[in-house]
Amino acid sequence: MSSKMRLASVVLFAGIIGSIYFLLDVLPEQEVVTVRNTTLGFMIAALVAIFGNIFIIRYHATEPAHPKFDMMTDRLISIRVHAISGSLEVVLGIVAWSTQNTTLAIVVGCLAIFGHVPSSLYQAPGAFGSKGLTYPAYLGVIAIHLYCAVRLVMEDGNILWLERTWMALQAYAFMRIYGYFFFRLGAFKEGGYSVHMLLSGATILPFILGPVGPLLMMLILVAWVVLIKTIVRPTSAQWADAFDEKERGAVIDYNMRTLWTQKNLGSAAEGTSKENARAVFDYLDVDKSGSLKISEIESLLNEWGANTSIKESFMNNFGKSNGIDFHTFTSTIWLSGRMQEVLSKDAVSNLTTPEEKSKFVFNQLDLDESGFIEMVEIEMLLLEWGLDAREAQRYISKFGGADKRLDYAEFHTKLSPIWKFASKPKSFL
Repeated sequence: MSSKMRLASVVLFAGIIGSIYFLLDVLPEQEVVTVRNTTLGFMIAALVAIFGNIFIIRYHATEPAHPKFDMMTDRLISIRVHAISGSLEVVLGIVAWSTQNTTLAIVVGCLAIFGHVPSSLYQAPGAFGSKGLTYPAYLGVIAIHLYCAVRLVMEDGNILWLERTWMALQAYAFMRIYGYFFFRLGAFKEGGYSVHMLLSGATILPFILGPVGPLLMMLILVAWVVLIKTIVRPTSAQWADAFDEKERGAVIDYNMRTLWTQKNLGSAAEGTSKENARAVFDYLDVDKSGSLKISEIESLLNEWGANTSIKESFMNNFGKSNGIDFHTFTSTIWLSGRMQEVLSKDAVSNLTTPEEKSKFVFNQLDLDESGFIEMVEIEMLLLEWGLDAREAQRYISKFGGADKRLDYAEFHTKLSPIWKFASKPKSFL
C-alpha cells in the first residue's frame, strides 16, 4: 500500500471515529442504560450470529488458511491473535450479557482494544484478499468496534456499550453468513465481498447507531471515493485497480481474453493446455524467433484487461530482459488468472494424503514438466489469490533461494500453505 493510500486510510478512520462520537455521544441525551436489549430483532440477530460463529470457527479450525496468513511469521501471529481474541470476545460477551457481569464486560472491551482491533487493522490492506468497497467498509467496522470497546471500558462495563461492542464484532459473522447464502445460490460471483460486507453493515449498524447507521455506511463509501480522488490522485488504471476485487482468478479479465482469442485464433486457445498456450505464443511470435518482446507482452496484458499487480510483477521480473521464451510465457502470462482453474480439476476431490495433494499441485504448475517450479509462477499464483505485488515479493524473497526455483521436495516442505490451500475446493470463506 502506497504512502498516499495509507494517508487516505488514516483520514477516513479518524473521520469515522469523529462521526461515531457525534452520533452516539453528542446528539443523544446522555442516560445510563442498565437494562438489556431483549427486543425480537436484537435477539434474532444475536442468535443468527452465534450459530454463524460456531460454523465459522469450526471451518477455520479444520480447513487450510489462506497462504497470506501462514507463510510469514508476522502474518501468522496476527491471524492467531485475531482468531483467539475474536472467539473469546464472542463467548465472554454472551456470558457477560447473560449474567450482567461488568468485570467480564470490561475484559471483552480489552480483548477488542488490544487484540481484535489491532490485528484487524494490520490485515486491513489485504482485507479478505480483495479491495473493492470492502476495504473502506472494513475500516468502518474496525473504527466502530474500537470506539464502542473503549467506551465499554470507560463506562465500567455498561450493558449498552457491551451490546454495541459485541454487535460490531458480528459484522464478520454476518459477512460470511451472507457469503454462504449467495455462494449456494451462485449469486454475486463478481463483487461478492463488497456485497456481503455492505449487507452485513446494514444488518448490524441499526443496533449500534440506530436508523442512521446505514446512512453512515454509505457516507463512509462516498468519503473514501473523495479521499482517493483528492489524496491519491490515481491514474485511470490505478483507479480501476483500487476498486477491483482480487478474488481467485480476477487478475485477468476472462471476457476480454476470450474475445481476443476468438478474434485472433478462433476458439482454439480458450483452454489451459500446453497446446493452446503454444497456439497463442506462435501467433504472437511474428518473426518466429522463439522469443516475445517485452513490449508485446505489455500490449497483450492490456488487451486481456490485466490488473496493475500482474503488470507490475511482470515488469519487475522481466522488464530489463530482451524477451521471454515459450516456457516463461506459459508459466507466467498464460497461466495468469487460470492457475486456480487448472488446480480445481475434479481430481482434487480424490486426493487424500498430503503427498498426493502436494504432488498434484506441483505437477499442474510444472506445465513444461521440467521438474521445477519457478518462483515467479508462485508469485503469479499469489497475485491471483489477492495479494498485492509487494506482499507477494516478500514471500518470494524468503522462500525462493538463489536460483529462484523449487523442486518437488522443496515445494512440499517450504510451501505447504500453497499446496494445502490450492488443493481444497473453492468455498465461500
